[in-house]
Amino acid sequence: MLREFCFYGRGGQGAVTAAQILATAVFSEGRYSQTFPKFGMERRGAPLLAFLRIDDEPIEIRGKIFQADGIVVLDSKLLKISNPIESLKKEGFLLVNSKKPPKVIKRELQQEVKRVFSVDASAISSLVYGPTSIPITSVILLGSFAAMTQEVKLNSLFGVLKKFFRTSQLDSNRRALELGHEQVRCLNED
Repeated sequence: MLREFCFYGRGGQGAVTAAQILATAVFSEGRYSQTFPKFGMERRGAPLLAFLRIDDEPIEIRGKIFQADGIVVLDSKLLKISNPIESLKKEGFLLVNSKKPPKVIKRELQQEVKRVFSVDASAISSLVYGPTSIPITSVILLGSFAAMTQEVKLNSLFGVLKKFFRTSQLDSNRRALELGHEQVRCLNED
């Protein structure tokens, strides 16, 4: 069954890389995946969007995702700037990098979302990577995505991280992945 996801971030945060890592990990598990970015003004800090499709069968659809099964937001300020949940299916989920609990995020949204998840990826980034001008949240959110969706195994993600990052970064990236997996919070209203 085809599942479609959108990653909203800013240039330099790793939204495009996160979607690529997930697509590669899914493929390594024997399923099909497709990912591609949508850029506006290509500059560091500018809002951008990456699309990801996952299926057990070959994917023949090409083009933008209009109704996503899940939205991943690397910068919570983008919830107000670009309204990422407008493309979310009724039963879809929202995963946000935020120190706010999912209940508060849900209350602040302008639209109804039944499944809201949050993880304070910025704080985890500071803990794992130290202070940076733009928090490194993408790997952390990959761990959260794996925990909440069961779309990909944590070990598959770690295996793929080895292809995307230098060996010297693997220990910190593994820790970031694990903390994202452990610390994701959920508000699930069925």
